[in-house]
Amino acid sequence: MDACIPIVRGEVRALIALSVEAIQLDDPWLALLVDPSYREREGIKDVDHEIEMSVRSVNEVTEGLDDAFISVHLCHAHFDRRHSTRGSYELIIEALGHMNVDRFAIELATPDSGGLDALKNFPTDKILGLGAIDHTDQNVEIPEIVIQRVENALQYVPAERITLNPDCGFAPSSANPMDLDESYLKLTAMCQAAQILKDRFS
Repeated sequence: MDACIPIVRGEVRALIALSVEAIQLDDPWLALLVDPSYREREGIKDVDHEIEMSVRSVNEVTEGLDDAFISVHLCHAHFDRRHSTRGSYELIIEALGHMNVDRFAIELATPDSGGLDALKNFPTDKILGLGAIDHTDQNVEIPEIVIQRVENALQYVPAERITLNPDCGFAPSSANPMDLDESYLKLTAMCQAAQILKDRFS
């Protein structure tokens, strides 16, 4: 992990030098830790140490880089529309407050994420990128479904600190393609919902 930090930091600095204003880091490890069966399978004995290592690594990448809006993406890894882990983010949610980033784009539309209750401890100085589209479900959401998901999240995080995103990427690898039309329709529904919500709350 430590060997990767200067590499990722260099890439982030290069993007900032190109005037990129928003940069998203992917933390493929942190969200997996919430699943007890995963921890047992991987022989993880000290989960607090693993969480602290993840937070430290992100902070070392972002230290002093104040010229860009930086997000971190968290999800349960998936392949062929199935997640490799599942569970609520309750275990890690407070640790997010110690990461020096602006936003967390979190997978929350899928039932495998364990619901929204963990958001009651979401850091008050961070923006929530609400996963509002379930990329593992072939059924295309209508805007009203997306709006309902946002309204549920509003019980925990105010509207001015919520942005919308799909739960995760639609094409995690060339060996795991997802239908382009399906992806387009899902993103269209999300954008339509975002406009309705923007009009409602502005």
